[in-house]
Amino acid sequence: MGNSFQQAKAIHNDGRLDEAVIAYQELLQSDPDNFKAYNNLGTVYEEKDDYETAAASYRRALEINPEAAPVHYNLGHALQKQGQYEAAIDAYQAALALRPDHPDTHYNIGHAYHDLGELDAVETAYRKAIEGNPELYRAHSNLGTLLFDQSRMPEAADHYRRAIEINADSAADQFNLGRVWEVQGKHEDAVSAYRESLALNPLSAIAYERVAALENKLNRPDKAAEIIEQWLVLMPDNPVALHLRAAFNGDQTTTRASDDYVRATFDSFAPEFDRRLENLGYSAPQVIGRCLKELLDDPGNNLDILDAGCGTGLCGPHVRPYARRLTGVDISGAMLDKARERGGYDELVEAELTTFLSNNKNSYDLLISADVLVYFGDLRPVFEAAAKALRPNGYFVFTVEHLDDRESSSGYHLNPHGRYSHTEAYLRQALEQADLVLLSSSIELLRTEGGQPVKELVIRVKARDSET
Repeated sequence: MGNSFQQAKAIHNDGRLDEAVIAYQELLQSDPDNFKAYNNLGTVYEEKDDYETAAASYRRALEINPEAAPVHYNLGHALQKQGQYEAAIDAYQAALALRPDHPDTHYNIGHAYHDLGELDAVETAYRKAIEGNPELYRAHSNLGTLLFDQSRMPEAADHYRRAIEINADSAADQFNLGRVWEVQGKHEDAVSAYRESLALNPLSAIAYERVAALENKLNRPDKAAEIIEQWLVLMPDNPVALHLRAAFNGDQTTTRASDDYVRATFDSFAPEFDRRLENLGYSAPQVIGRCLKELLDDPGNNLDILDAGCGTGLCGPHVRPYARRLTGVDISGAMLDKARERGGYDELVEAELTTFLSNNKNSYDLLISADVLVYFGDLRPVFEAAAKALRPNGYFVFTVEHLDDRESSSGYHLNPHGRYSHTEAYLRQALEQADLVLLSSSIELLRTEGGQPVKELVIRVKARDSET
């Protein structure tokens, strides 16, 4: 029997999975109580991505030998792969009852708790894994990310650094360490970490983008331009790199950011978008809420409202009291996922803004748009679409970055950070051409950029009534 087991194991190790299944099954016909054969058969099924059959094999092995800690561990893994996280944790705990100090089991428990969203239990499990094996790289890395998501930056940095000490080839941990430094405003350290990650993974578009952005913040435009050119050598069609090159080169012939640029930018920002804006002192949603109180006497819950470029849904709570129906539209699916988690919207739609407005004529009593039109230079097409989407006497409240009337002949300017700023004179002209009535405008400080306050225009607009 021993030779049969070794033969089946050799076939398995050779990667001939279908033959290995047959070999183990033939062995079990003659030796039905061979729990090792059932366990190995389970691992073959896992390699074939048949986790349900794998779990059945592990359970049969445990019926024969319930004291086999590795089999409990394997059962937990197969259940976890099926999304049965609570059952997986039970199996891992059974393994720990037999082998209390097994670091990988603690690590997998942490992973399962993460899938359940029980973050305190995740942290406990990862720390136990590290206690059992201080060199367990992935536990340090994952714990760093957990702490980062909880804004516990010094602790996150400690674990990312420890992960890098253990695995110096980890581009991901170098990048994540850069994120910590960037959030903390340590831009020189962040640039160094991002560049280290690029040395290990030269195809990381987001790392190139962060280096370019930070070099610009550090007033080193030549280095920012240089890293963008390096990026384009490897990824000549990357929409973010192409747009940023135009921005850094001062190319004012570009009339708007491409859909691909906006989508890629916000898909990558989505996981930490709210945290970034909080660190910038972002107040546009609150200011839009204040504008609605000025324009609309009573919330009333009787308006059909579009949050145009809704992002993660930060404006939702400020406009919900006015809404009979609140719709959010955004080009970034990842941002919409965050808005869906936040809740408060009756409908969320993934679409390009101008096209969406053009396809929904006479549909809305109110449009709001917070820092979305900064990705358009020429605003006339989107204003014309907004005029069609609004009902008679409907309102449109939006923000854009302010540009002094003397600084641009065209009325808008593409800045090195990739966003457009607009003059008030241009906005007045474009709104008038779209047959929208400018009610009022104000210059306000809604966030910071590189530690400096950014002047933005807050615009209140009304559609004409049906008789005009």
